[in-house]
Amino acid sequence: MLQIKGFRIHAPQDPGVGMYPINWELTGDFYFEGKAHLEEFREELRRFFADYADDGRTKVRTIEEEEEEDRRAEEMEKADEEERKKG
Repeated sequence: MLQIKGFRIHAPQDPGVGMYPINWELTGDFYFEGKAHLEEFREELRRFFADYADDGRTKVRTIEEEEEEDRRAEEMEKADEEERKKG
């Protein structure tokens, strides 16, 4: 059983023609029977939100995925900073 804290949906759009990026966030406890069930739900969310703003680039990520990406970026920044201090 997988538990997910929520989802963030991002539709980048094209600001050059007056269509600005759109973001949605769905929070709460979501439970899935496994990775396949999670991926099916993610695709359903993408299709649903694509009806409102899509040029084929709408992305659906879990909050956990984004938190992990933020953590990795922070670690890389710290490592770069330490390298600059040594250099």
